[in-house]
Amino acid sequence: MGADDDGVLWDVVEEHLDEAEFGLERFNALLDSAILTLDNLADVEVLLDAHVDGLVVGGKPVAERLLLPLLADTEAAPARIAAAALALLAAGDNEAVAGALVHASRFVRKGALWAGRLAANPRLDAAVSRGLSLPATERGALVQLAAERRLAIPPLLSLLASPTEDEQVGALRAATPADPQQVAGVEQLMGSTNERVHQAAMLAGLEYGSHRAWGLCQSAALRSERPNPLALALFAGLADPTQQAQLYQLTQSERHKYAAFGCLGYTGNALLVPWLIQQASSEDERTAKLAGEAFSIITGADELVLSDTVSQPGTPSTLPAEDAEAKQALPPLEEDDLDADIAPGEDDALPRPNAPALANWWQANGGRFDARFRYLAGAPLSFDTFRLALQTFPLRRRHVLSALLAVRTAGALRLDTRGFTRTQRAQLAQIPSGHAPWARQYSGF
Repeated sequence: MGADDDGVLWDVVEEHLDEAEFGLERFNALLDSAILTLDNLADVEVLLDAHVDGLVVGGKPVAERLLLPLLADTEAAPARIAAAALALLAAGDNEAVAGALVHASRFVRKGALWAGRLAANPRLDAAVSRGLSLPATERGALVQLAAERRLAIPPLLSLLASPTEDEQVGALRAATPADPQQVAGVEQLMGSTNERVHQAAMLAGLEYGSHRAWGLCQSAALRSERPNPLALALFAGLADPTQQAQLYQLTQSERHKYAAFGCLGYTGNALLVPWLIQQASSEDERTAKLAGEAFSIITGADELVLSDTVSQPGTPSTLPAEDAEAKQALPPLEEDDLDADIAPGEDDALPRPNAPALANWWQANGGRFDARFRYLAGAPLSFDTFRLALQTFPLRRRHVLSALLAVRTAGALRLDTRGFTRTQRAQLAQIPSGHAPWARQYSGF
């Protein structure tokens, strides 16, 4: 391997960029794993960090010849642009990344937004804030990043009324219930025909305690022609036991049953557990696996301990090489894929539950569960149980738990479950201990 006049080993640098791009794609694909946890994700992150550091070490020659051109490359993949942006942010070039957030190319904006959401770089905040004050034809990515980083976004009311989808979504994430005019703007967007805007408005409205948002959530969960996993999960986690009974009807529908089973764990309803144990012996393997997963979410029992198999493929801290190659082929997920359907591939990764073992566990432990309380990870819902679940649950289940925590705390507590693990752990540390008014008894929305 030779170096040029700058002393840079360009073939090594290119390899770092290739590996950083792959690392980002792999990191993103694992965020919806049915079996891997935050600790497993951290192992992937370490390797990604090493390759980003390899790009930073190259200094100005690498930045000018390789990284900065990618922030204007309209044909590059978003993951490659994001890898370059992460290295530039690590090197302190915040202005270049902020500029890419308003680039004419959607792919450049997407890559820059991806990196900006992942990077814990306070100096980027100032560059983003300055960008918000400048006229731009496309500020959606800039607004979304500002919302994620909890920056002031003036003028928010005009952005809620923006004709641009990305700006509306960003403004919805930043709106606060303290301003009645903002609440009115949020409720108006609940009627949007754009599904992404509609879902973001519904979630924001739920954080505000809007009964209109709750009505929309119920309708989307129970009366939609096609399954709406986000609405189903939020409904399950916020409804009272009487309302939750309607979910049983959906499990009888061929079109809705898997999405319905996939949300039952969020009910926290101990009265469902005996029925879940029955379903865990279903001849339909996917139904049985989802019932076992719901049992585990409510009771805190480890479904791997209660499974028919001793070990499951993919449970080590790093995936086998063939799994990694398969993940590499997947397209990066959109940042708003919280409402994506429960993937059959991930359901397949779940262990097949041992129904007799579940029944024995419940016979020994069921007496400590009180129907007056909503349970998560085997304990009545509280800040402590949210923190425990967000620390230890499989990655795909944490997205909804974070949304439920945000709703329960009127948006005060939000965990970026698609962020780097170091950022997530810092956010977890901000969750207080003990109970809250909504944790004292089983209550609905």
